[in-house]
Amino acid sequence: MKTQEAKIFIVALTIGTLLRFFAIGQRDFWFDEAFSYHIAQLPVKDLIAASLTDNNPPLYYLLLHYILKISDNEIALRLPSLILNIFAIYLIYSLFKTQINKKVATIAASLFSLSPLAIYTATEARPHGPAVIFTLLISMAFFMLIKKSNIKYSIIFIFLAIIGIFVHFYTLLLFLPFTFIVVFGKSRIKILRWLLILAIILLAISPWFFFSIQKSHSDCACPPTLLSLPASLVSPFIGGVGEVTIRIFPTLSLLVILLFGIVTLITSFLFLKGLAQNRVITLLYLMPLGALSFFGIFLPVFSPKAFSISSPFYFIIVALGIASFRKSGLITLLIGILLITINIIQLINPFFAGTRLKPLHNIVKENRSVTVAHTSLLTYYSLNYYSERNQKHILITQNPLSVQTLKFIGGEKQEVDPKSENLWLVDTQKWTEAKDRENALKIVFDAYYPEKTYKIDKITVILLKQK
Repeated sequence: MKTQEAKIFIVALTIGTLLRFFAIGQRDFWFDEAFSYHIAQLPVKDLIAASLTDNNPPLYYLLLHYILKISDNEIALRLPSLILNIFAIYLIYSLFKTQINKKVATIAASLFSLSPLAIYTATEARPHGPAVIFTLLISMAFFMLIKKSNIKYSIIFIFLAIIGIFVHFYTLLLFLPFTFIVVFGKSRIKILRWLLILAIILLAISPWFFFSIQKSHSDCACPPTLLSLPASLVSPFIGGVGEVTIRIFPTLSLLVILLFGIVTLITSFLFLKGLAQNRVITLLYLMPLGALSFFGIFLPVFSPKAFSISSPFYFIIVALGIASFRKSGLITLLIGILLITINIIQLINPFFAGTRLKPLHNIVKENRSVTVAHTSLLTYYSLNYYSERNQKHILITQNPLSVQTLKFIGGEKQEVDPKSENLWLVDTQKWTEAKDRENALKIVFDAYYPEKTYKIDKITVILLKQK
């Protein structure tokens, strides 16, 4: 590693690590994380049964299950993502210094270290951050396998692949480019051996899929390809994925939008330039992206945040584009400064942080003896987590999660106890059917009148008194 590159990497790693530690407590424990908690706190047998009804496999929930034996603090629950994400920086460098060269590996690891998207997934109690490790480990094992096809590397690859799939289903997408490389690329592995490896992996995961498809699953809150595809290509450098980003973008200041625009144009150009530099890496990124984009037209399966597990390949492609210039160190430094600026802006003003849930909890906990009625699961599971079972929470609208999932984590639609003298109402229009919400509110306001009203973001909190 050249001295200049080493300095840039060390600075990027230090700043990236610090940003991750600052960001880990920046956002409130939102619905997805609260959902992870409610699955993870179940007994192991129920946890596995509940994850059969979910769209994510069980290994990440099992990890959280044992973290909960130490602490149920939201920071503790996010720590596995943080630690594994920091380790991924080293893996990016370690894997691609041998697969490509030290220069490209250093640039890519530096960019990942400072990536707002990587920092976000590193500070969320969801499987996307930890799954990056398995994307890299499986790829590392595959590269070893196609260079020297033997039983040892085959076993390593099979083991990592099975574990990776049970952490995150999107790792299955890697087998599209892997198979293409084996069949059409320079590989020492024979096709029959590759088919045998695939058969063993399929055999290992098939019982899980067999039992899983017999359960009803909640719909994925995945946007269509028209939104998911550009989000996947832009978010690694500016952060923000999903509907929160789409809703917030128009409200940002002109200077922030200009900064995002400049970074997007520069990095998109470098990405396009890097695509032609290494066919293998291009395949590893574009084939899964193409498959998700195609199926995302017809089915809600394309989650930009879930696809962030492939972001190391995105940064390698951009790094290849940067390395093709003579002033690659200067370009890396410039992009690094832009990324640090974006991260600092988002830490000061976390406009992609989503709903502020702790302030809602701080309001309703003033009267712990009073039941809290929610019109949306957006607030129901999170405030239930924050209350630590010291306050009763009910959902007064239909829960869109599958009935089989609700059997394990609760959240079925309930009626308000007519004997309750007081009631907290936490009302939001998000993630609930308009007619269902209107009917629920009518029933509540027929029996209660508002005594105190609070407004946080677009959520109304009302202390009600019986008429």
